[in-house]
Amino acid sequence: MLKKLKAGTFSNGVAVRPDGKRVYISNGKDNTVSVLDTQTDEFVATIPVGKRPWNMAVTPDGKKLYVAAGRSDAVSVIDTESNQKIAMSRWEKGPGGW
Repeated sequence: MLKKLKAGTFSNGVAVRPDGKRVYISNGKDNTVSVLDTQTDEFVATIPVGKRPWNMAVTPDGKKLYVAAGRSDAVSVIDTESNQKIAMSRWEKGPGGW
């Protein structure tokens, strides 16, 4: 049976850890990323990141998640084991050049 889940407000980006155990959803208007455990279909964390998170990428080893936040002109780095933001890099013109 299909289960309907609600992440945050204006959810728009999705990334999956290579092992398939976690799905990351960026919540544009909440400035957060929701972490979904695929074994339980439950959200296990909500991580604050920069304003308007959009695109994300998980490293091949699954240990880090990079989140571009357009309105903050920044990229946040998330430790996927602890579900904590461990760094944020800012750009003068934004991570996407906008």
